[in-house]
Amino acid sequence: MNLKKRSNFIMCTMAFFVIGCGADPYNRGNYVNVTEIKGKESLWSRKDVEQTIGSPSFSDPQNANIVYYVGAQGYKHPFVSPTIQKAATVQLEYDDQGKLKKITEIE
Repeated sequence: MNLKKRSNFIMCTMAFFVIGCGADPYNRGNYVNVTEIKGKESLWSRKDVEQTIGSPSFSDPQNANIVYYVGAQGYKHPFVSPTIQKAATVQLEYDDQGKLKKITEIE
C-alpha cells in the first residue's frame, strides 16, 4: 500500500471513530423539572400530574398522599462513565380529594 492510500485509510478510520464517539442523553429514574408543575397546586389531580411527569418513584409508606420523584439527567460517552448534569428529588403532597397540595424540592 502506498503512502497516499495508507493516509486515506487512516483518515477514514479516524473519521468513523470520531463520529461514533458522540455523547448520548442519559436519564436515570424519573427526573422532574419543577417548572412543569409549579403553580398547579390545588388545580391538578394526581392523574393530571402523572400524565404530565410520569409515575412517582415511590410513595411514603406512612402517608399515601405523599409521593417522591427521584431522577437524574446527563450524558453517556463511549468508554467513559456517564456524567450527571442535573439531579433532583421532588416531594409532592396531595390533599384527601387527590388534588396537588404542595411541591417540595429536596436537596
